Amino acid sequence: MDRRQFIESLPMSIHGIQNAIVSLTGTWLFAPLPPAEFWKQDLDASKWSPIEVPSELAMLGFDISPDVEYPCRRTLQIPNEFANHRIFVRFDGVYSRARVWVNGVFVRAHSGGFTSWDAEITDHVRAGASAQLVVGITDQSDDISQGSYYAKHSIAGMIRDVRMFAVPKTHLGDLAVTASFDRDQGGTISLKTTLSSPDCALLCEIRPVKLCRSSRRQSR
Repeated sequence: MDRRQFIESLPMSIHGIQNAIVSLTGTWLFAPLPPAEFWKQDLDASKWSPIEVPSELAMLGFDISPDVEYPCRRTLQIPNEFANHRIFVRFDGVYSRARVWVNGVFVRAHSGGFTSWDAEITDHVRAGASAQLVVGITDQSDDISQGSYYAKHSIAGMIRDVRMFAVPKTHLGDLAVTASFDRDQGGTISLKTTLSSPDCALLCEIRPVKLCRSSRRQSR
């Protein structure tokens, strides 16, 4: 199964990494007149326009045509601490179709402007080095923005947060715990997990806990 279709759980903390999540909001470069092969790593983007992300491109004063792919670019600095970890970029909303390149290499595409999705960049970057991240954005004519024109303008853009984060190569992606209890027969605890690798095994230890029943003295 293609793991690119899954969304990773954002880590609260990782041993040995001070900041496992790096914000990529802020200043990007945007080409209102998209050059050919705009994703190439050595492309001169010195004349591209600076924009702030998240934003809608039309609200920044740009004329956005439907079915035209507009590129946004920024330089990433991969933390040294991310070495020997899997590295992702999380997009919380790119309207309406997006394609992603890192250092000139295509990573993935996604359609749907209001959903979060991940692009894994592990194989295309190196810890301690910089990398070029390019996002091609298309406001498709058959999508809701153009189809209904409910906003009265194109809403193309990276309209929600963008983050880069690292997770261990072997990690617990998801955990769901359900419990049932019968006063006479005892209880059952069920665990449902998603592991980062099919070769991994999860060992669980459940320890009994003594419960104390407290009582409250009622005063008259």
